[in-house]
Amino acid sequence: MSWNPIAEPVDFVILAGQRTPGIAEVQGFHSPRQWDERKGYGLSGATLRYRGIGLAKGKLIIRLTTEQDWADWHDFAPVVKRPPVGERAHALDISHPLLEQLDIRAVVVEDVGQPTQDDRGTWTIVIELKEYRKPVVQLSTPDGAATTPEPQTEGQRIIQRLT
Repeated sequence: MSWNPIAEPVDFVILAGQRTPGIAEVQGFHSPRQWDERKGYGLSGATLRYRGIGLAKGKLIIRLTTEQDWADWHDFAPVVKRPPVGERAHALDISHPLLEQLDIRAVVVEDVGQPTQDDRGTWTIVIELKEYRKPVVQLSTPDGAATTPEPQTEGQRIIQRLT
């Protein structure tokens, strides 16, 4: 995907099939990798073992400026409300071009902040999210740094073909 935020601005997120009210922004998401570092006694350096992709965390920030935004918020709020006592929380599908670039497709709600108002009258609601992804086996040890082969001379190419 080659989304251009200047040519095609997106000021909403689709969460659990519903469009966010007001103006929405995603912040703080990243693409973490998990590494184990194994050092030997008296040795300089270490062996790294790749343990897979970590779960990203970030925020969905919703800004409400009109009465219609507030009406839309009241319709949207059940999507992020707490699950009833005794029920399990569930992941929500999410869609925004910035999250698609990080391959984030589902999230769980960690926290919903209270609405706060700034000095211009804009109300802001911060929703903290964590990526949801089923686990897959992904354990490996790198063999070393990737290097580009040095150019060979004509004589080296002939010897390589003959051997």
